[in-house]
Amino acid sequence: MTVIVAGKLIQDPAALSELARQVLACIDGGVQWLAWAIPHPQVSFTVADETTLLDEVQQGLHGSPMTLLPKWGLMLGPVKLMTLGSANLRLLAQCESGDASSAMWAQAERFLLDQRLYTAQQLNEASAFLRALGVGAAPLFQAIGLNERVTLTELAIGIGDTRSDSVAVTPLRKEAAAFAVEQARTVAEFCDYYQFYLVYARKRDALSATATVRAQLASEAMATLLPLAFGALDCPQLEDRLPAPMEVDSALRHWLARGGKVGFARLSQAVLQVAEHSAFTTETGAAAARLLEQYLGAAHAFLDRHRIAEGRLEQDGATLSFTVRGERQQARLHLSAARVLSLRSFGSLT
Repeated sequence: MTVIVAGKLIQDPAALSELARQVLACIDGGVQWLAWAIPHPQVSFTVADETTLLDEVQQGLHGSPMTLLPKWGLMLGPVKLMTLGSANLRLLAQCESGDASSAMWAQAERFLLDQRLYTAQQLNEASAFLRALGVGAAPLFQAIGLNERVTLTELAIGIGDTRSDSVAVTPLRKEAAAFAVEQARTVAEFCDYYQFYLVYARKRDALSATATVRAQLASEAMATLLPLAFGALDCPQLEDRLPAPMEVDSALRHWLARGGKVGFARLSQAVLQVAEHSAFTTETGAAAARLLEQYLGAAHAFLDRHRIAEGRLEQDGATLSFTVRGERQQARLHLSAARVLSLRSFGSLT
């Protein structure tokens, strides 16, 4: 098999970058496959770059886009591994081999935490959190993928879009979970509606009201906002490849210049963000529609004035998040594995 990467014939593993070789070593059978492929010229294996090489080797050998580091219990995309840097990969590999001190393990654990990379043990906290909320047995959670489990884990430990003083399971949070599991059809929607319930209860100053009153208020607000949010789902489609932040920013500039809109990835996300970051309280009809349009208009004006400050490849190695910061406001964007760019949040800096 002739192996060609970025137009370069690979006749020796050393022809790959050190980073690519390190990630290839993390893929079970990856090094052995390359050693087998190089001396077999009958079939050609040609890829555009090293990231594509690693992704295709992972998928080709294991039928899955995720690489597993079994001793860590860490599952992530091989392209995400490449972003961690050679020194950190050496540290993780040494721990994975069992040849590391307790101090090295502690250093690696801190690094993973800083990178928001979650092991199986940490991801299991999502299931414990759902059980504590009283919704763990709901059919909605019968088949949870990696990205969904990461989202639930971050919800459980308090990493999210909404402000919260505590992540302790309280009666109010159980109410929010019961409301969300009834409304949602996906895990992402559950997280949105859960946060929406908490946000809207505070916004309506209903924390001292009864659970019945809070649920009624939330239901009425949803009934108003959901039909209006159909017009807030328009999003740009980028090229089918993993882009750099500069490329995403350029695509965003062109999209906005042509009058395009950057909406939300789903209706529930629009409901949450409008409830939290706009002046919406009890408005209905044209008044509510006007508030939604004002919110989206402000978001688009902000994106037009400010550049993407930073990007982050998620644990799956396929989706990305971006931050756009101003003096008093911040927007967060999300690029899906299907390369759809959407607005995750827009509001005041806290």
